[in-house]
Amino acid sequence: MPLDGNGLVKLADFGVSACMFDKGDRQWSRNTFVGTPFWMAPEVLQPGSGYDFKTDIWSFGINALELARGHAPFSKYPPMKVLLMTIHNAPPGLDYDRDKKKLSKSFKEMVAMCLVKDQTKRPTAEKLLKHSFFKHAKPPVLSLKKLFADLPPLWNRVKALELKDAAQLALQKMPSAEQEAISQSEYQRGVSA
Repeated sequence: MPLDGNGLVKLADFGVSACMFDKGDRQWSRNTFVGTPFWMAPEVLQPGSGYDFKTDIWSFGINALELARGHAPFSKYPPMKVLLMTIHNAPPGLDYDRDKKKLSKSFKEMVAMCLVKDQTKRPTAEKLLKHSFFKHAKPPVLSLKKLFADLPPLWNRVKALELKDAAQLALQKMPSAEQEAISQSEYQRGVSA
């Protein structure tokens, strides 16, 4: 999970990345079959149809569903069945009865826009970012940079762990009577604190 300079989390998966534009800004499409079935758009699964950047919009919608529910759609099924379900079933979505109190209408609309099976009807990233869900998004409350600001530098923490490990190793090599005395002393100090 990559972080930016302020410690904010950015989503990325460059495992099967490719340039989708040539030098003349002409858009290309791809015809490979690589990826994780749960996040694959229908057009990737159908031979000969090709896919483009709107495939990422589908995957983003699946990620949003996963964040809302705690699991990806169809995650209880084996990957081959998921491939068939993605092609033949209606697109996954939010269960409006179960999720209506937890999730905003704006979020549900945004997810539905992403999970349109016909890629020509799916929004571009530019259009999706104009949706009310993103317009009303609040800035992060606490960045990781602020969260970790008071931590000592990593090398100091590593050194402290090494010293602790060395002390435990030395304690193990002591005769058991001395170990018992040190243990009792630590116990009394802990209780009195």
